[in-house]
Amino acid sequence: MTNSPGSENLKFARELFATWQACGLRCVVLAPGARCAALTLAARDIGLQVVRVDDERSAAFVALGWARVEGRPAAVVTTSGSSVANLLPATVEARQSGIPMLLVTADRPVRLRGTGANQTGDQVAMLAGSVDRSLVADASTHASSLALDAWRGAEQAVVHVNIGLDEPLLPSPIPEVHQFEVPRRRTVLDSAPGPATLQVAQRLMEEERGIVYVGPLARPRERRAARALVQALGWPVLADIASGMRDIESTLPWCGWLDGASEVPCPVLLHLGGRPTHRTTASFLARNSGNRLLVPSDRGRMEGDDEAALVLETSLEHLSMAITGLDSSSKPLPSEVESFCSRVHSARKSALEQCGFSEPWIAAQVGSVTPSTSRLLVGNSRSVRELDRWSTQVVADVHASRGLSGIDGQISTAIGLALDGRPVVALLGDQTIRHDLSGLAQLAETNLPVVVVGVDNGGGQIFRDLPFAADVSLDDFVSPRSTDLGAVANALGLRAVVAEDRESFAQGFAALAATGAPGFLHAKLAPQAEQLRLDANQMVSSVCRPS
Repeated sequence: MTNSPGSENLKFARELFATWQACGLRCVVLAPGARCAALTLAARDIGLQVVRVDDERSAAFVALGWARVEGRPAAVVTTSGSSVANLLPATVEARQSGIPMLLVTADRPVRLRGTGANQTGDQVAMLAGSVDRSLVADASTHASSLALDAWRGAEQAVVHVNIGLDEPLLPSPIPEVHQFEVPRRRTVLDSAPGPATLQVAQRLMEEERGIVYVGPLARPRERRAARALVQALGWPVLADIASGMRDIESTLPWCGWLDGASEVPCPVLLHLGGRPTHRTTASFLARNSGNRLLVPSDRGRMEGDDEAALVLETSLEHLSMAITGLDSSSKPLPSEVESFCSRVHSARKSALEQCGFSEPWIAAQVGSVTPSTSRLLVGNSRSVRELDRWSTQVVADVHASRGLSGIDGQISTAIGLALDGRPVVALLGDQTIRHDLSGLAQLAETNLPVVVVGVDNGGGQIFRDLPFAADVSLDDFVSPRSTDLGAVANALGLRAVVAEDRESFAQGFAALAATGAPGFLHAKLAPQAEQLRLDANQMVSSVCRPS
C-alpha cells in the first residue's frame, strides 16, 4: 500500500507544500475537486491558511487580492479540466500588474492525455501564453526541488505548476503527517543602486522645480519606495488614484483634469510607475515628454515609454535609496502652480455642491469618508476615473486592477484584500458587479468586513464619453438592465441598503461600515444624474484650459 499511487500522491503533495511553507507561502485558495484531493489534504496538514472558493475564476481573483496586500504569492489549487481555463482572467491581470501568483493545477496522468479520456485537455496550453513560467510534474518528481524552482519564479511573477496524479487519488487509511527535511535556499540580494541611478538622483536633487507623477503601483514595496522618494525630493506630487499615494500632503489636485492644453510649467517631470488612469493625464505627460524622466515599475514595456526624454532602467527601491541618501530640503510651490491649484480646488468644490446625487459626488464621498484603517478597491471603467478626478485626499489604502483594466473578478479581489481582517470598501459599477455575481455569493458566505458600493447608472454609461458617441447609436454599447442589484444581494444573504439621494447614501454607508460584516449599498441614480455629471466635469475642465 505504501507504494500505491494514492500514497505517492499524498507524500509528494505534503513535501511540496512543506517546502513552499518554508519559502514563505502562507495562503492557499482552494477550488476543490477530486483530482486535487492530495493537494487539498496536504495544504491543510501543513497548517497553511486555506480559503475555499468553489468557483475557480473567483478563487484566482481572491488570490490576486491577497497578493496585492502581502506582496507575495498565494497558491491557487484547482482540479483538472475546464477549471484550469477559468484561472485565465485573474492570471492575465496578475501578470500585467506585476502581482506574483502560484497556480497549482491537478491533472490526469500523462498516459491518459491525448487519448480522449475525460478531463484530459492540454492544461499547460490553457495558460501558457499568460504565465511567466510553466512547470510539469507528477508524483515521481522530486517535490522539494520542484517547489524551490517554482517559488523562485513565483516570488516575482506568475508560475503555473501542472501535476499529473494517478488513481487511486488518496491512500486508505490516510497516514499521519511526518516531518520533512526541507531544503533551505540561501540567497544574497544585490541591493545597491548603480552608478547611473546615483547620477540621476544627484541631478534630481539639484533641480529646484519639478513635478513627480506617480502612476499606478501594485506592489507594497514599490509604494513604500515611491513614498520615501517623493518625500525626500520635496517636489509637488501628481498622484494617480491607483498609486496609493493620494494621502501625500503635497498632492496636486489635477489628476484627471490636467491635459495637453493646460499651461502649467513643468521644467522636470519625474514619472514613477505605470501608465495614467485618465487620458487627460496621459496627454499632459506626452506634452512634457522632452522633460520627462520615466522610472517604470518592473513590468517591461509601457504605453508611451518611447516618448520620454530618458527611461531609467532601475527599480523604484534603488532610486529611492539613492535619493533618500542625499541631503534634502523643502521646495516652495511656484506661484503660478499654487494659483492653478487654487482655481481647480474652487471649481471642484462648486461642482460638487451643485451636482446632486451623481457619480462625482459618490466618488468624492467614498474617497473622503473611507478611513485610513480601511482598504478601498475601485473598479475599472467609469468608477476609477471618477475617483481619480473627484477625490483629492484619500487616506484609505487604494487598490485598482489597472494591469488589463478589466471589470471582472472585482468582488472576489475585494475578498482577497480582506482576508487579513482589515475592512474593505469596494466602489464598483453595476456592470462590474454583474460580471462577478459568484464573488458576491462567495462574500455572503463569509464574515469579512467588505462593503460593496454598487453605483447603478443604467449600465455601460462610460461609452457616452467616447469620441464616436455622438455619431453612432449606442444601443449596442449602453446596457440598461431591469435587474435590482440590491434585491440580488439581499437574496444571497447580504445586508443590502438602497440609496437614492445624498442623505440615504451617507446614512447607509455609515451603517454598513459600522457592522464589520459584509454589506451591499445600492446607489440607484436617476436618469438626470448623467447630465449633472457632465455639467460638473465642464465646470472644472473650463478652469484648467488656457483663457
